[in-house]
Amino acid sequence: MDKIIENLYLGDVDDLKDPEVREEVDFIMNLSSHTDSTYTTGDYTYIHLYLNDGQGSYHDFKTAVEAVVYRLDNTDEKVLVNCAMGISRSVTVVATALAIKTNVDFKSALRKVQDARGINQNPVPELTSMGEKLVKAYQ
Repeated sequence: MDKIIENLYLGDVDDLKDPEVREEVDFIMNLSSHTDSTYTTGDYTYIHLYLNDGQGSYHDFKTAVEAVVYRLDNTDEKVLVNCAMGISRSVTVVATALAIKTNVDFKSALRKVQDARGINQNPVPELTSMGEKLVKAYQ
């Protein structure tokens, strides 16, 4: 689990499986296909919204981003966004939320997220396009 900004964290399915990680956060947005009933029990809010790399709907993507932005703007909760590997779906959702929250362009937010995560792999182009579209709608 990597801290992106105050109260915003990005991870992968291994972080989701770790009970110590789950104890550190207040809100989990699981974008992976992996789910388990143990994730739904705990002192946190858990939402499973599966996004498919490259074929996910814009509506689902927007829903995920807006849920994260809402939590960051209206609560003091620690928010964890994860997907299977933490390099495409969750990175794009977090970068889009970061861009909206800090009023920067999508590519700048994406670089910040990738630097914090220590990855140099780009998300699938379809997700990047969704992120850019949503950020522009908010600016």
